[in-house]
Amino acid sequence: MAYLNLGTGLAAGIVLNGELWRGSWGAAGEIGHIPIDPSGALCPCGQRGCLETVASGSGIARQWQTDDPKPAQSLFAAADAGDPHAADIRSWFIDGIASAVRILVLTVDVDTVVIGGGLSNLGAPLLDAVTEVLAEWAESSPFIASSTSGAESSCCPRAFRRQPSAPRS
Repeated sequence: MAYLNLGTGLAAGIVLNGELWRGSWGAAGEIGHIPIDPSGALCPCGQRGCLETVASGSGIARQWQTDDPKPAQSLFAAADAGDPHAADIRSWFIDGIASAVRILVLTVDVDTVVIGGGLSNLGAPLLDAVTEVLAEWAESSPFIASSTSGAESSCCPRAFRRQPSAPRS
């Protein structure tokens, strides 16, 4: 199982054999710093075109200038209203998250990727779009289709997490 944290940044927690895997140097799961576009935006890590530059809250804020306190929701609303610039940014964002899921499935062979963090509050529109992109990629690649056929993605926004119940009297 992997937990994909979508917030200001992009990172993953990987659970192997019931334990959180930290890697040899404690950096396992830093998938936000995998370069995907050599001519992309400069990342704060010093590399260019990292996944985090398009698939994170900071990536959205850099590309979508707004006074709205919830820029991701503003972006999705503008894209739904037909703004072509917003639609492009949303598409890059969704493709980036789908790429992160694909990277986790292909490199660590997890069967489940749980999407959480602040941006997971976008809920079904986010998860449905990511699932659709992954399905399109699987249709065009027998390798991806066979590698991801048993994998599952789910979205766990804060509002839907199980809250501790009050003690019964």
